[in-house]
Amino acid sequence: MKYLFFIFVVCIFSNPIQFQKKQISYKIFEDRNKINEIVLEDFDNFFTNIYNEIYENWEIKKSNFFQIQIYTNFQLWKKKFPELKFSRAGYNSEQDEFYFYFASLDDWKNSKQTIQHEICHSALAKLKPEGEKINFIIEEGFCNFQFPTGKLNFNYDKSILKLSYSDLLKKISSSTKKKEIQEYLNFSTKLFFNLKVKNIQFIKKIHLKEIDFEKIFEEFKRKEFNAK
Repeated sequence: MKYLFFIFVVCIFSNPIQFQKKQISYKIFEDRNKINEIVLEDFDNFFTNIYNEIYENWEIKKSNFFQIQIYTNFQLWKKKFPELKFSRAGYNSEQDEFYFYFASLDDWKNSKQTIQHEICHSALAKLKPEGEKINFIIEEGFCNFQFPTGKLNFNYDKSILKLSYSDLLKKISSSTKKKEIQEYLNFSTKLFFNLKVKNIQFIKKIHLKEIDFEKIFEEFKRKEFNAK
């Protein structure tokens, strides 16, 4: 019976409520009877204001059109985004699309830092040269330092300090363990915390090859190793 219930639930939520507000196309995977227009308006106002603030402060061209998907059913969220199994939000730079899971629509108010964090990801994606991916250390470290999704945690497995820059990137891209991924995030966040980088020009210069980030990475490793 529980399997029939799961199929029934997924069928209900698989057809989203869709609407357009200015440059944002929304898909809300929620029971229509539970939709609260005031709550959605509050979310839209918050998101739009933060989006405009970040993009204008960093002098990045805003998108004329992008999409937001919101889920309130966790089973459907896991089915749709197995790659986000350790997260409750995501951003797809190819589609210029944001994804959020909230326990209820009103729960977005408890996720303001997460929303800001994902907007940071979208802004960084606009800076990268076409065809180039921003690596985990730069992207997650910078966004988590700017907009942490929780209390900053700098604890990580010290074996990371033995890895070269390229080997660490390979390990990060192949990791499927939550604990490992969290430690990589803690490491990259601490790197940016120590750099005290808040100016987006730093990231721009990395992409323009005006800053050798691998050299910064190696210097940080040496300091961490000596501090053990």
